[in-house]
Amino acid sequence: MTVQITSFYFLSCLMVYSRAQIPDLSSLECNDDAAPLDRTGVIFEHTVSQNRADKTWSLYYTISWPIPLCAFGCVYIVSLTFEDEDTTLESWNFTDCSAALRVYDEDAGNTEAEMVRVATYEKEAPFTHRALLRIIYGSVIFIPTNSISVSPSANIYFETPDCFASTNDSSFCSIQDVDRCGAPHSVEFVDATNANDTVTLMFRWEAPIQINGMVELQEYRTEIVTNSDEIIATGLVPAAGNMVTWDYILSDVTVEAGQEYSLVVVPYVMSPSDSSPPVPGISASAAFTVRSIRDVTTETNSITNEQGPHSITNEQGPHSITNENEPHSITNGNGPQIQTTPLTTRNSTQSVTSPVVILPGLVTIIIIIVVIVILSLVASLIFCVVSYKKRSGSSSPNSVTLDNL
Repeated sequence: MTVQITSFYFLSCLMVYSRAQIPDLSSLECNDDAAPLDRTGVIFEHTVSQNRADKTWSLYYTISWPIPLCAFGCVYIVSLTFEDEDTTLESWNFTDCSAALRVYDEDAGNTEAEMVRVATYEKEAPFTHRALLRIIYGSVIFIPTNSISVSPSANIYFETPDCFASTNDSSFCSIQDVDRCGAPHSVEFVDATNANDTVTLMFRWEAPIQINGMVELQEYRTEIVTNSDEIIATGLVPAAGNMVTWDYILSDVTVEAGQEYSLVVVPYVMSPSDSSPPVPGISASAAFTVRSIRDVTTETNSITNEQGPHSITNEQGPHSITNENEPHSITNGNGPQIQTTPLTTRNSTQSVTSPVVILPGLVTIIIIIVVIVILSLVASLIFCVVSYKKRSGSSSPNSVTLDNL
């Protein structure tokens, strides 16, 4: 029992000592026996804060990863680099453990990596959008030999937040150096319209705030994606001006009413080399739902006059009228109909009555009224004449009565 307690105490002290001290890696024999780091468990967290004194913004990263199984504790060699005009991101690919350990060698002046004893790393980052985390770890074994088992390198590329999306400060972000360009902003779904059975989805966004001054923004590549990450439509939009609009005609795809989709917009800048394709910037996305489709079909108005009905046409031909109280459907050649909810169109159905139809009826009413008035006057005149003659006959001295006879 005493031997067991002593051994346990000795090992505990040794482990505390080993965790507190960073060993001299050059004094240890190395091998490549350590298992790879669990990349799926790496967690990236960031904070953005503003310096109130000079109104600048700072981006800080805190990165953590699962602790590997190490007998006497782990030693981590970590490098976090950010892409800019002078820095290219390159993965670590070591041929043996000795080459891996040499990336951290203060005596040789290698300072691109740091050695830590905890599974957490913190560093301030610029708003340059692309970064690379490189980690190798070593399991130190003091007993029976001073050796270290080194893992393969874990190389993880990731994107840092867009400057304007994080700060909403266009003045600050526009002067931040960037290798390519930032993300478009204010991406939104505007409307869905139906014109002559042609359905169009309308989107708009604003150009990125951060663009490398040595390159030119050339185009945007767009995708409409379902919740299951299925790409159902793509587009290519020229970069012209700050406000960009994209009208997508649903010719070969079906969009379900009430279903949520996402629009993904990726800006592309011209490559410094004329022979190279455009280079992508940081993407932006926005979720949207087509709840109804607004009918913008020009209506046909019917006019009736003495010569009969007339139809209104324009240079593109006759236009049909859609009843605003009935639902309509969207169809294409490859999918079922999509029933949408009843909607009120901008151009509602109107009934137009010709003045030529109103005029004859009005004239007839006027003639009837005039005839009635004239007949009333004539009747009144006849009545007055008859009454006058009766009064004159009864008062005359030459009248003869039966009594005088």
